[in-house]
Amino acid sequence: MNNSHELGKLGENLAADYLKSQGYTIVDQNWKSERYEVDIICVNKENIVFVEVKTHDSNKLFDIRKLVDKEKQRKITLSANRYVRWKNITLDVRFDIIIVIKQKENYDIQHIPDAFYCVRR
Repeated sequence: MNNSHELGKLGENLAADYLKSQGYTIVDQNWKSERYEVDIICVNKENIVFVEVKTHDSNKLFDIRKLVDKEKQRKITLSANRYVRWKNITLDVRFDIIIVIKQKENYDIQHIPDAFYCVRR
């Protein structure tokens, strides 16, 4: 699987399966708000969690700090705000990142809860 779009979709599905195994309930995937998209929206007991999934080939070097830059954070938090208002959500909001790294035929999943906070201009 060398198509980056297919690899990204697979990563999102693996991330959703991982979250379910950790007790989260998936409420939306690939939710679009105007031009922006949130990969996974899920809930646990006290939070609604907006998850950005990044999938990488193990051959590629990347800087974890740059995976979700300030502009991407701004877009995610803007979408989250719209989602919370539209659905009238009263749970606390959290932003997580899940990194899926392909290693030969296996995938390593790294979950970073509270990866960032609401970004304002």
